[in-house]
Amino acid sequence: MLILLFVVPSICFVCSLIYGIKHSFHIIYPAIVAVLFLPTIFIFFNSTAWVYALAYGAIALIGNVIGMIFYKHSNKSAG
Repeated sequence: MLILLFVVPSICFVCSLIYGIKHSFHIIYPAIVAVLFLPTIFIFFNSTAWVYALAYGAIALIGNVIGMIFYKHSNKSAG
């Protein structure tokens, strides 16, 4: 349970932050994160875990937006 609530969301946030810093904001990235979590619901969890797909998508969206801010800031200072 600790992994599902803390470790995976932290990794998801860090990965989306790095993606946002390198590639700016893409709305498709959080959607892909949420969609790719859906098969794990049926393989590893029960049907009550579907809300985690939305949560991971939201976490990826937040990380991607924060990464976009760093991306824009680094491009302004670079030239």
